[in-house]
Amino acid sequence: MIHGQGYFPETFTAHCWNADGHWVYLTAHRGNVTGWVSVAYVYYTDMGPIGYC
Repeated sequence: MIHGQGYFPETFTAHCWNADGHWVYLTAHRGNVTGWVSVAYVYYTDMGPIGYC
């Protein structure tokens, strides 16, 4: 189910991974929208330290 979408070149803060490593919890810098996204749709410019949720 899709609840929203981001657009290039929006930026997000990645907070944590789920236990299986396939989903990332994000906060959009525009509007403070939060949610989970598949790692297949995320491009990292800085792989800072994030842990499991």
